[in-house]
Amino acid sequence: MLFNSKQKRKKRSLILLGLIVVLVIAILAVLYLRNIEKPCDALLEVHSSNNYSVQVNGDYYYLNDNKVCKASDSESKDTVIYECTGLPIQLFADGDDIYAYSSNGTLVCINTTAASHKTFDVCKNAGSFVVADNYIIMCLYDNEQRPIVYDKYTCQPASMNFDDKISFDENNSISYSVKEFADSKQILLYGIRYYQLLLYDKCGNVVYNSSEALPTYDPLVITDTAIMYVATYNREYQLKSKDRDTGEVTNSALISNEYAMYSYSVCSDNSIMLMGQKTIHNSTDLNELIKHESDCLFKYDTKTLEKTFEHKTRKYERIIYADSEKAITYYDGEYLTYSLEDCKVIDKQNADEIKDGGSYFFEACGEYLFVFDDKTDKLINKIKV
Repeated sequence: MLFNSKQKRKKRSLILLGLIVVLVIAILAVLYLRNIEKPCDALLEVHSSNNYSVQVNGDYYYLNDNKVCKASDSESKDTVIYECTGLPIQLFADGDDIYAYSSNGTLVCINTTAASHKTFDVCKNAGSFVVADNYIIMCLYDNEQRPIVYDKYTCQPASMNFDDKISFDENNSISYSVKEFADSKQILLYGIRYYQLLLYDKCGNVVYNSSEALPTYDPLVITDTAIMYVATYNREYQLKSKDRDTGEVTNSALISNEYAMYSYSVCSDNSIMLMGQKTIHNSTDLNELIKHESDCLFKYDTKTLEKTFEHKTRKYERIIYADSEKAITYYDGEYLTYSLEDCKVIDKQNADEIKDGGSYFFEACGEYLFVFDDKTDKLINKIKV
């Protein structure tokens, strides 16, 4: 009788122990799967062009809320060089000067060597601007059919020989952007939805006008003879090169019909890095990390359009920077730097500033990758690349 009682107690103990083991395994499995499958619910945007950071004479400057700051290797040593009255939305470097534009119509010219500044009243709600020779050329977020031009030194309205070849769709309220390309020293205007490419020289004369509406996102490389751009047809992304004189496509290469392009960088070794993302259910919002399936980094030779490199990331791993030798990704609370030679991690940094529900954008400028909070426009980190 006593033996049976001990045997029953032992059996109950074994059953209880087994249940505890099963419960612990189940809890660990749930925690593991939750950690693996649930990403940081944040929006991560990667800028291809510089609006919030510039390089002047080897030094780096950036916008931080309403301040223009000079970067240093130590964040505590960053210095404020100017505090704007409005909220700046774009920086532009011209020689020793930095121009900061606020959407309230204030343009500040800051001389970095003399530590002086000039303030001008210009048009409000401009989308972007460039400084070219003796002119400041701005564009508006509306159906204006000419860029707004100012004298660089007085900021008084100036006259340039722009003609009326910019087209607009009244139903879509098309606007245009203006850029300056260092190689060709020309200004480019193009529709955001209409995609008509227009090249002007610095006297305002049209030197190239595409004869058709191009389904392109952004001109990537412009030389004296060719324009390279990404085109998409029914989710098929192609890299194309058009002859500047004839307007004919001279070369093309299929990038992907699986990955949507969201950013790019042009490298000094005649290569271009294209970043693409595959999303759950073909989501159109490429910044939502929670809908992320994988990213893919493509490298192409800009002369031949030959693909020389391709690498896919893990689920929820976002590429935020790439040059011809390395790439940086955000994954599971860390910034990971990869060597493109063997695709192995060569550096790790904590990314504690990336939070659930947050919205962030990344902008590369020279030696730094700047990380901004999209809701406050404040710099929250800078990564040495």
